[in-house]
Amino acid sequence: MKNSKIIIPQSEVELRNIIQSIVELTTTSVLSRLGLLKPYISLKEAYDAYGWGTVERWCSEGLVKKIKDGEGSSPVRINRVEIESVAKASNRTEWYINKYKK
Repeated sequence: MKNSKIIIPQSEVELRNIIQSIVELTTTSVLSRLGLLKPYISLKEAYDAYGWGTVERWCSEGLVKKIKDGEGSSPVRINRVEIESVAKASNRTEWYINKYKK
């Protein structure tokens, strides 16, 4: 994503999808701050939702940070809003790149 360009939405559908993503992320953030949604997910939950390879790639690229509170076998967690933001941005960027690559 380092060399990705900003592309203006070309249709109402694209704009609506971007706005919907923003609303979903804002809702997740607010619910987490209010204590109505866990602010963190386990590493296993992240793998289940986005796939092992994808999560590991995002972590190695520095887009998502693994948080480990203790030593040894203590669980690893990931900030829910952070990973959802990366997932939405990554999917959107890849979609635009594939669309305009042709």
